[in-house]
Amino acid sequence: MLLLFYRFASDQKKKRNVNWVFFQLQIAYAVFLAVYTYACLVKTPKLPDGPEIYVTLCMANFFCEKVRTLVATEPHGLLHKMQVWHNDTYWNIFDSLAIIMYLAAFTMRLSDPQFLPYARVVYATDICYWYIRVLRLIGNHLQL
Repeated sequence: MLLLFYRFASDQKKKRNVNWVFFQLQIAYAVFLAVYTYACLVKTPKLPDGPEIYVTLCMANFFCEKVRTLVATEPHGLLHKMQVWHNDTYWNIFDSLAIIMYLAAFTMRLSDPQFLPYARVVYATDICYWYIRVLRLIGNHLQL
């Protein structure tokens, strides 16, 4: 009986921990969106400032996470891994495209100051996707 109670209590504790981690990730994503919005709305300086560097680091982190999920898939061959990763969810493809678009715009922005307006257009287009992605995050939690 005591073992059954302990198991029930540990399951409840695990659920609370999972919920706590989920809400921490939600808050971190909201901070990311707020900083990205700020970086898009404020006049962009010639060199990247703090908010833009933060967003770039977040995008690099998202990219590393996508690579990790690709490598961690079950099949052994690269082609099979790509097929499983692609068929798992279409969000993987859209996330990858949005990350590559942002990093290309950031590289374009650093290469020549005359490309700054074009990079801002890509930033503004890309942020629309990241706001739409909130729907996926909200859809993953039963209480939201």
